[in-house]
Amino acid sequence: MSAASDQISYGRLVLLERRPYLAQAIMALQPVAVEGLMDKHGCPGPIGVDQWWRLYYDPKYVTDAKRWPTLLHLATTLCHEVAHLLRYHAQRAVGIQAHALAWNLAGDYEINDDLAAEKDLALPAWQIQPTNRLPWMKDWPSGELAEDYYARMVKQARDSDQAAGPNCGSCAHGDAQAWEQGAPNGKNAPGITKVDAQLIREQTAKAVAEAIKSRGTVPGWLQRWARDILHVQVDPERLFRGLVRRAVATARGMTDYSYAAPARRAAALTSVILPTM
Repeated sequence: MSAASDQISYGRLVLLERRPYLAQAIMALQPVAVEGLMDKHGCPGPIGVDQWWRLYYDPKYVTDAKRWPTLLHLATTLCHEVAHLLRYHAQRAVGIQAHALAWNLAGDYEINDDLAAEKDLALPAWQIQPTNRLPWMKDWPSGELAEDYYARMVKQARDSDQAAGPNCGSCAHGDAQAWEQGAPNGKNAPGITKVDAQLIREQTAKAVAEAIKSRGTVPGWLQRWARDILHVQVDPERLFRGLVRRAVATARGMTDYSYAAPARRAAALTSVILPTM
C-alpha cells in the first residue's frame, strides 16, 4: 500500500460515511495507479474513470493538498465520478454522437449543480459548478440535463473550445482515453461488465429507496434517479392499443372451455370429468 492508494481508500471511506446507500457503486470502483497520468498521458486531472468502472489515479498528484484541501473534497470528487456512471453519461453521449469533451463539461455541470447544494459534501474550487462558471456560461440555469447544457454549447459553437476542458474519462462520454485499458479481456485490470453495471445501479437504487423510508437526508437528485431506475415507464397509448386489440379479438358467447365449474352433462359420465363452456 502506498500513500496515494491509502488516500483513495480514505476518500472512499469518507464518502461511504456520508452516502452509505451508495456503497455498492462506491466499492465497485476498481483503483488503478497510472504513473504520469497527467504529465505523460495528458489527463487534465489526477483522477479519471472508464466505462468499466476502473478508477485511474496519478500517485504523484492524488495527495496534492492544493487540489483537495481535505479528504471530504476528494470524497466529493469520487462521488462526482460515481454519478457519471449512475447517470449513464457514456451511453447518453454515444446516443447523440456528442463531442466527447464538450459533453464531459455538460455532464459535469449536470452533476455539480446537484452536489454543490449538498451541505455535507465539498466540491473542489477548480471544478465547474454554479458559483464557478466559465464566462460564457454565466446565463446558464441550474437543474437542467446534460443534453440541455450540451445544446447550449452547440448553439454557441463551443465544441472546439473544450480541448483543454475537463476529461473524466470514458465514464463521462464513452470515448476511450490514452490512459485507459479498454474492455476487460483477461489480460488487463478486471472491470465491471455492462450487465454487472446495470445490476449495481439497480441494487444502489433499491438501497436509496430504503434510505428514503428510514431517513430524510437523501438528496433530491438521488431520489429522482432511484425512482427512474426502479419504476419502468409504461407508454399509456401502447397499453390502450393492446386492450382494444384484446377486446376486438374476444368473441361473444360461449367460445372456450373451463374446468372452473362442472359440466351440465357430468352426471351422464361419472368416470370422466367434463369441462363446461
